[in-house]
Amino acid sequence: MKKYIVLLILLTSFTLLHAQFKVRFIVKENTAIHHDSIYITGTFNNWDSLANNKYLMQPYGENEKSIVLNLKAGPLAYKFTRGNWFKVEKRYYGGEVTDRHVIINKDTTFKDSVSAWRDLIIIDKRYALTQQKEDTSRVNILTSIASNYAFWPEYYNADSALHYAQKALLLQQNIIDSYKYKSLTNNGFSSRLIYLKEIVAGLFHALGNYPKALEIRFENLKLAEKEKDKFIMVYCIRNITTDYISMKDYQKVLNYGKSMDSILNTLNSNDPRFQRDKWTTKNIISTAYYNQHVPDSALHYAKEMRASDIKDMNHGDSAYYLAASSLLLADIYAQKGDFKSGYSYYRQVIPNATTIYAVQFIARTYAGMARLFQKENQIDSALIYAKLSLVFFQKYKIDVQAWGENSDSYIADISPLIAGLYKTNNQLDSAYKYLHLSVDLKDSLYNVSKIRQFQTLTFNETVRHEQINQQIKEAQQQYKTKVKMFGL
Repeated sequence: MKKYIVLLILLTSFTLLHAQFKVRFIVKENTAIHHDSIYITGTFNNWDSLANNKYLMQPYGENEKSIVLNLKAGPLAYKFTRGNWFKVEKRYYGGEVTDRHVIINKDTTFKDSVSAWRDLIIIDKRYALTQQKEDTSRVNILTSIASNYAFWPEYYNADSALHYAQKALLLQQNIIDSYKYKSLTNNGFSSRLIYLKEIVAGLFHALGNYPKALEIRFENLKLAEKEKDKFIMVYCIRNITTDYISMKDYQKVLNYGKSMDSILNTLNSNDPRFQRDKWTTKNIISTAYYNQHVPDSALHYAKEMRASDIKDMNHGDSAYYLAASSLLLADIYAQKGDFKSGYSYYRQVIPNATTIYAVQFIARTYAGMARLFQKENQIDSALIYAKLSLVFFQKYKIDVQAWGENSDSYIADISPLIAGLYKTNNQLDSAYKYLHLSVDLKDSLYNVSKIRQFQTLTFNETVRHEQINQQIKEAQQQYKTKVKMFGL
């Protein structure tokens, strides 16, 4: 009897394994320009990227295409193209669409949608702009065009991004000033204004104009302080820390990081934004301590950050958090003199950073390894990795800018290391060359005028916060006085 049951189970498993089911795929094009030729590709055809008519989808519903395939039971991954990978689907704001993963065990239907195509992501939105008359929708379209130009290397164009962001800002401000806006509640217009201004701030930061970026971000913080949603305030403070990090004012970074932590402790931990913001806060505080050469405190917060590496996220997001936390831990262990742990964490950065094309993480890893080799007196190896880091920052400037960072600031930091290594090898001409490169870049990024602007902005913001705190104290005192009067 037992043998019969075992045979029955094996037969059933074999049948399911080799069974085929009819699977209908339906995709809706949520784009302004619609297309006739949409193909499906996936593990079932070894990710065939050619315009294969066997996988050409047919008209189905309104702006929809469909295809029915006979597929084997089991796991399946798929996505949509218009005939090749240059024409693959993208997210509306330019991000990669992750592979859709499903399990086939019966006849079934899968419904999906496409928001953008890689080759037409800007063109489609420009066309949508000509068709859309409603102001709020036009703001969304203008914002998305600005974002694509600002934050994706293959579309990066700072001038175009600024142009569309400023048009969106002007239109958004008109909406806010209108009577229609005043009659609405909980419309999110203020948060949208903050995001638009942050695009502009991010562009200025990436171009090395840190004072202008900080000025805009302080304006955003004022707007956020009026919002009921305090996660917006955390978002604005986080962006402010990037300017202070670039200007190397790590005490301010620490102060703002602690401020973020205090705010988060009052917020709902079940909010989907909480986990990301908590991770970012630990990262900021740890970074501040590391750069202040307080490695034990830096390690404490870095371990808390690592313990909360974002879970339940898609592969790309998870790779970012793993790469960032590994890089910071590697730097801290190197500072503490634990070279073995340092090398170990540096090696964990590269595969995750490569997954998300985070060039700056890869280049910073090479710089970190160069410093470790230097400490171990392996000068030739240190020189190889230091120059490799420099090449990455020079070759992929646009990629770094699309991440909202400035490549020259990294080059200015890595050049003195290369100069020092050449000096150790008694190659003084080469040492002078890289030292001169660093001086020129630092003069451009951190000249007296910029430092003065930065200090003025910081002072004004400090005064503003002191005034706010004084008003709060006065209000509290007035309240206590009223309570006493009522008591009497």
